[in-house]
Amino acid sequence: MRFGILLALLSAMVLSSCATLSEDECRAGNWQAIGQADGAAGRDLNYIDQHAEACAEYGVAPDVAAWRAGREAGLPLYCTVDNAYSLGRSGVSMRAVCPVQAQAELTQAHRYGMRYYDLGREISELEHRRSDVLRDLGALAPDDPRVGALRGEYNRLGLQITLLQTQQRLYASYP
Repeated sequence: MRFGILLALLSAMVLSSCATLSEDECRAGNWQAIGQADGAAGRDLNYIDQHAEACAEYGVAPDVAAWRAGREAGLPLYCTVDNAYSLGRSGVSMRAVCPVQAQAELTQAHRYGMRYYDLGREISELEHRRSDVLRDLGALAPDDPRVGALRGEYNRLGLQITLLQTQQRLYASYP
């Protein structure tokens, strides 16, 4: 019996966490502001369907025209070179919601940011490997024949990290 209650509570929590809007937001009905926020976040046109689903349980239907007008007003905040670079630097894909004429410049900025992100991931992986080597070194006796090879590996990883950090600095901001 307790398992059934727990399952029901977990299901309710999952379903409620999927809602795009709260009851108060649905009832306030500031659809233009909601659309503007969605545009600034790069949401697709079909995102209104998720709002409609979230608000349906409260008996509220979205004002689609107001939401679309707001979304159009918000998209210019999303479709900027700075945002494209920032998304890439965070490892986040850019949504295909921007005007075609801006795509080339936005793609270039996004790729530049992604290069920074990718270098950061490589650095992190090497740092973890270097930490593992250091741990292995600490577990060996000083006269163990493997010490020399592990020290060499530790130093090699350090040089690789330094090289990648130097490269990453080149991508630290968009030109």
